[in-house]
Amino acid sequence: MNSFEIYQYLPIYYALNKDGYGAKFICEPPEANLAKNWFDFENSKKILDELNLKYAQKVNQYAKFAITTQRAYYLSKYLNFKISLQYEVGLNKTNFCSTKRPTEDAKSGTTF
Repeated sequence: MNSFEIYQYLPIYYALNKDGYGAKFICEPPEANLAKNWFDFENSKKILDELNLKYAQKVNQYAKFAITTQRAYYLSKYLNFKISLQYEVGLNKTNFCSTKRPTEDAKSGTTF
């Protein structure tokens, strides 16, 4: 997640919390984040605080599912369902896939 993606995820965040899933953003500092310095930690934290959104600075590996717009590799800390949403998913009806090993596929550069 980069800071601008917070706004893109708000509808999903609100819908999941409305349905009782207890969704929250993950805002890990660069030393813990798989994206390292690519992730805009300070600005993301500022936005999350300003919008009063629930977030954690550490991954819960036992979360029921995790969502990203990036490669599934960035969800490799999670043990359960990993969901990779592409930005254009609403425009491209064939941009879906299912795989038993999404983190391995993401590392190999396979696109869906």
